[in-house]
Amino acid sequence: MITIQNSKFNPDTINIMAGSTVTWTNNDSIPHTVVSDTGAFKNITINKGDNSQYIFYKEGTYNYHDSKNPSMTGKIIVTRSKGY
Repeated sequence: MITIQNSKFNPDTINIMAGSTVTWTNNDSIPHTVVSDTGAFKNITINKGDNSQYIFYKEGTYNYHDSKNPSMTGKIIVTRSKGY
């Protein structure tokens, strides 16, 4: 769902329902990380050409950044769904 390219998360903001899986795919030539600003999820390192996934169970707004490039930021807005 989210592509990393040219040192940016694209899109930088997404809206999903609780229980959805977010996939980050690194299309850059260097590794990047995905780190929750609030500790909701830990540092996820994504190497060139790889991807990583995280399931968001709780509704809320999740801001995140790349620890190696703090100006690289993103936001995931999770809304409630049945069963969660």
